[in-house]
Amino acid sequence: MAVKFGRSQLKNPTPSKLASGILLFTGIAGVVIMWIPTATYIGVHTREISSSILGLLIAIGNFAKPFFGVQPTDSVVDVANVTEMENPDDKTD
Repeated sequence: MAVKFGRSQLKNPTPSKLASGILLFTGIAGVVIMWIPTATYIGVHTREISSSILGLLIAIGNFAKPFFGVQPTDSVVDVANVTEMENPDDKTD
């Protein structure tokens, strides 16, 4: 299946490898943002710039994630392959 990017992909599932990669990056970047102020051997300006860039990348990654999608080929998915889903009780039709 081809991964596509765009507004039309918002209703399609995000590939799990991509979602896991973004989650891994944002987790590590968040830890680095918390650690950088404690590293006194890194200059103040470098710490400020690094933290702001990492914070921006975290925001961009989380914002862009739902825009990546794959078109499902089946209407039924094996539960063992599901990592996220809507709560059926939350739907109001």
